[in-house]
Amino acid sequence: MKITAVINDKILIKDGEGFTINDNSFWSNYSTIHAFQIDTENTSEVELKDGTHRQPTQDEIDTLSNKFDTVKTEIETQRVDDENAWLNNWQRIRDERDFWLSKTDWTILPDSPLSDTQKNNYETYRTNLRDIPSTYSSEQPRDIEFSSEGNVSLNSITVITKP
Repeated sequence: MKITAVINDKILIKDGEGFTINDNSFWSNYSTIHAFQIDTENTSEVELKDGTHRQPTQDEIDTLSNKFDTVKTEIETQRVDDENAWLNNWQRIRDERDFWLSKTDWTILPDSPLSDTQKNNYETYRTNLRDIPSTYSSEQPRDIEFSSEGNVSLNSITVITKP
């Protein structure tokens, strides 16, 4: 395991992954230390602010490692929570719907090369897209998915098919 900590910069790196940690109460424990360079399989050292060096204690190694793991878990949990909140947000549905409406704008232009039947199919598709928030208002937005082809599924069942 490799850990680098630069106290004044509030940077903690473990095995090549790093975070800025704005927790002054954590860093205040290291007021006499400039940086840690820890390599549990090779040489490790603590650089003190007075320019001298010493070996890190096992408690320091454990504390830095645990702090990194805690922060990483908090960040990953927040990312998952944010992603789930976005998936269950009507704004996501409107954004994806608007994307597919814009991709099919050409189909309703007077000079569109489509046949009348094809134009009607696209008009129906576009109307169905516009009506998603009202048609499926009782559903959870996370249960509504748009495929890369422009089809819309509710609970994995296709409910709107792009022509």
